[in-house]
Amino acid sequence: MIGGGVSGITCALLLQKSGFVTEVISKDDFERVDPSPSLGSLYPAASIIPHSVKHPNLNSLFERSQKVFKHLNLAAFQGLKTHLHFELFSEKQRKPEYHHLLKKFKVLKSHELSKAPSHPEIPIQFGYQFECFFADWNIYFPALVKAYLESGGIITKKELKRDQIVSLDSDIIINCAQLGGPELAGEEFEPVIYMGHLVKINGVPPLKKDPNETVSYNFTPGKKYYQSEKGHLLDVYCYSRESDLVLGGSRLTGTISENGDWVGEKVIEPSIKIGKWVIPEQIFSLNSEIIKNYFGSDISSYKERSVHIGYRFMGNKEIGLNLSSEQLGGKLLIHNFGHGGAGVTLSWGCAIEIQKMISQHYGVKNSELPELLNSLSF
Repeated sequence: MIGGGVSGITCALLLQKSGFVTEVISKDDFERVDPSPSLGSLYPAASIIPHSVKHPNLNSLFERSQKVFKHLNLAAFQGLKTHLHFELFSEKQRKPEYHHLLKKFKVLKSHELSKAPSHPEIPIQFGYQFECFFADWNIYFPALVKAYLESGGIITKKELKRDQIVSLDSDIIINCAQLGGPELAGEEFEPVIYMGHLVKINGVPPLKKDPNETVSYNFTPGKKYYQSEKGHLLDVYCYSRESDLVLGGSRLTGTISENGDWVGEKVIEPSIKIGKWVIPEQIFSLNSEIIKNYFGSDISSYKERSVHIGYRFMGNKEIGLNLSSEQLGGKLLIHNFGHGGAGVTLSWGCAIEIQKMISQHYGVKNSELPELLNSLSF
């Protein structure tokens, strides 16, 4: 397994639990204090919603992931929770094509929109709600890594190139290297990347309307209130975690230079500076007004704030998840990169698909989902 992010660790854990002997090889040190924006697995929000990703089998991958997250949630896997989640818009929209896969999905009627999280000056024209799985990343990802190591897995820090793959002591190589994925796949490197900004505010109690139900939301206020440098429509979002509140909502398009520098859209005015980072002012101001209006909480009083910058690798040359296989030097090489903003969301679905691809390659019986779920006992 090449890549120690959520895709690599999840896939390695599933295969390890299925009886394979696995090793995760990662060139990055995930315990660095100031990690690179390229290490997106260190700080996703992370709601289980297939935003910003394309694949012909998206719905089936998402459905399988949902079933595993449900299984893990019932087993009280660390850091995995559910939220009442709202997707809200200032203009008319259609419900998502995957709506039938969302638990307790409901398009909100006019009188129900007024009871949803809202900005006091921006009317909501369309919205829906559902029960959303949510991975509290400061807890979930370390628990995932721990589960993998306790299952007998190995993590090795090492950087690999495509011409070194054939020398690995394994018949199956799985490329979950994300930004490094195209090089390992032998592709010319022309990544499509979204840059995102997350604001973490420590000490904010979980945002709830009901004592037993945490609420999260995405809100698209319209171009009048929030757009990118190139005029792309943007949204803001808010998620409560155990130790902090996460605000986000930028999506700047661009790519990475040969020197690793960002080349693309810049943060536009109005902007604010938190620590060393300049971010879109709307991430804080729009969310602040919504939170105060709906929850009655003034987050401006919480001064311990930090910003993380992350790259969402949307795909190479064009947007799309690469979930494919090839033969290289007598080895089976499987690619799993380009998840965009849905790396966590599709992590289990892609892992199950990879297990299926391996079974088909070797002509052996594929493990059915109930069997795989039974193997995931912690």
